[in-house]
Amino acid sequence: MEKQSQSTSNKKSISAKKSFNHALSGALARMTAAVVVAPVDTIKTRLQFQGSMNHHLLSRYSSFWDAFGSIYKNEGTRGFYRGLGARVIYIMPGAAISFLCYERVAYVFKNPDASGGYSTAAFALVGMSSARIMSSVIRTPFDVIKQRQQLQGQVAELQGYKSFVSSVRTIWKKEGFRGMFGTVHASIFRDAPFLMLYFTSYEFFKVTQTKYLSQQSEENLHFYNYFLAGALAGGIASFLTTPLDVVKTRIQSQGLLDKPKYDGVRDAFKKIFREEGFRGFLSGWGPRLISIAPAGAIIFTSYEQYKRLFDYLFPTLSQ
Repeated sequence: MEKQSQSTSNKKSISAKKSFNHALSGALARMTAAVVVAPVDTIKTRLQFQGSMNHHLLSRYSSFWDAFGSIYKNEGTRGFYRGLGARVIYIMPGAAISFLCYERVAYVFKNPDASGGYSTAAFALVGMSSARIMSSVIRTPFDVIKQRQQLQGQVAELQGYKSFVSSVRTIWKKEGFRGMFGTVHASIFRDAPFLMLYFTSYEFFKVTQTKYLSQQSEENLHFYNYFLAGALAGGIASFLTTPLDVVKTRIQSQGLLDKPKYDGVRDAFKKIFREEGFRGFLSGWGPRLISIAPAGAIIFTSYEQYKRLFDYLFPTLSQ
């Protein structure tokens, strides 16, 4: 009995180590992608925001390449990386939790006889959803700061957002608590559907490639298989949630306007459709697709490679 108890305890310890591998790999993979696609994310934010501005714009971009050229000419390389620091702060913890829960859900559904069965998967799904909601709440102030910093160089007389600390002071002074957390609902509104589409699509394409290539295990796939699955997952999730992202961006950045234009998500949908039509909901979809599809490829490929690296460096993590 004592040996059995010791064995069970050992399995739990090993499982905890493997979970740490998943969490750390997910955080590092997300950070890697954020750095690589930061320039495109900045362009996406500016294209989405300019639809709500009729004045005070230093630059109005007609296309992705127009924005790229204008930013580089007027602000240099640094202009593309505004807000990256704030972004990295909040995405790493959220990514760690998301990938940890994703691995547990995927494992149980592929091994239904695993300890806990589908009840464990359901618990992990609830955990992932709860973690994502909490992550959306925590990340909202950082997201607001990131967007304000990204919009510098496009919005006239936009001062006080040169650093993370100065951004916090400026937003708190002008808009108070509402400016930092008042758009949480918009974040959750976009993040929840995106998360579901993102991980589900990746798992589907990964499993499909495993069967098509007649591989015994997903671990036998090459890095380009993960790259393809990640790119497709990112492309599908980004395109289908672009309208939600446009609404989120408009609501979170309207503190820069002389007077708030949108009174919540529902009001934003109505006004965008009335003033810009359906096309308004696709503002910045090209840059967003260009940003998130490669980001998905980089994230999932990096994630799988980080897992293998840590398994090699720390063998107990793979057990």
